[in-house]
Amino acid sequence: MWHEIIARAQSRFSYHFPVSDAPVQSDARPALLPALLTGIGVFLALLLFAAYILNRKPKFAPELVFKDAAGVERPLKAELSKGKPILLHFWATWCAPCREELPVLTQSVREAGDGFIFIPVAIDEQGKDPVVKYLSENKISLDSLYDPGGEQAARIGSTMYPETWLLSPDGRVVARWQGAGPWSGGYLAGQVRSAR
Repeated sequence: MWHEIIARAQSRFSYHFPVSDAPVQSDARPALLPALLTGIGVFLALLLFAAYILNRKPKFAPELVFKDAAGVERPLKAELSKGKPILLHFWATWCAPCREELPVLTQSVREAGDGFIFIPVAIDEQGKDPVVKYLSENKISLDSLYDPGGEQAARIGSTMYPETWLLSPDGRVVARWQGAGPWSGGYLAGQVRSAR
């Protein structure tokens, strides 16, 4: 009984190609083309949707609260009240691209002047100890804030590190860089000017 069912299914769902010396007509190819184009179209649509999801940004930064080295809470709102654009940078000592980018970014911040507020935020789960050690060993002069585990970073929508957000003085998201940014050659200063 099972043999009969399997034989019927095989005959029903299999296609037998005729074997002959006659040239094969291309009637099958035009039927394949619409299916192929539809598949490519669906793939491209999914790719665009994924890019949109990964690059979407909130219109305004949410209420974020970080901690300084003494454990004192530092709300983002207090920094925004100073009336300057904010460069909010999430990084971690365990992140190799973060370690490569941080010296370049801090140098670019110095070169860009004081027309904005730079807020580096370390997301190391161990808190400040590995961050202080890393900054000291690498002679990087930086007052980093802390977000152990990246809870606040997740609230703004950070999905990979390093990640940098440029906020206007009213808290609107102006730009977002995922991964290492192009910080050399006055690029940062131009971006900050566009956020005012």
